[in-house]
Amino acid sequence: MRDDTVKVAVIENAVEAGLVGAILTERSIPHAIRSFHDPAYDGIFQLQRGWGAVYAPSAYKEEILRILSDIRSSASSETECDHADVRAFVESFEAENETTRGSAQARNSFQDSEDTKHSKDD
Repeated sequence: MRDDTVKVAVIENAVEAGLVGAILTERSIPHAIRSFHDPAYDGIFQLQRGWGAVYAPSAYKEEILRILSDIRSSASSETECDHADVRAFVESFEAENETTRGSAQARNSFQDSEDTKHSKDD
C-alpha cells in the first residue's frame, strides 16, 4: 500500500467484505480489507464498530464508496423482494391452512356425531 492510504469505509459483514474485495480486485484497485474481529474479545468490537473496514489510496475513495453504495442498495432491494415473497407465501399458507382447518373441523364434527350415534346404539 502507498503512503496515502486512507480508511475508506466501514464494512457491515463478511459477505459485503467478500463482494467489495472481489470487485476491487477485478477492477485492479489497490485495497486492503481488515476485519475488526479479535479472538481475545470474541468479536465484541464487530458489534460496536462494524465487521471491518476497507483501506485504499485516497485517489480511489469515491469510486470505492460508489461500489459499496451499489452493493448496499442492491442488497436492500433484494431484501424488500424477499419480504414480499415471504408475505405471499405466508398468506397462501394461511389460506391453505384455513381450508385444512375447516376440513378438520368438519371431520371432527362428523366423528363426534358418529361417536354419539354409536354410543346411543350400545
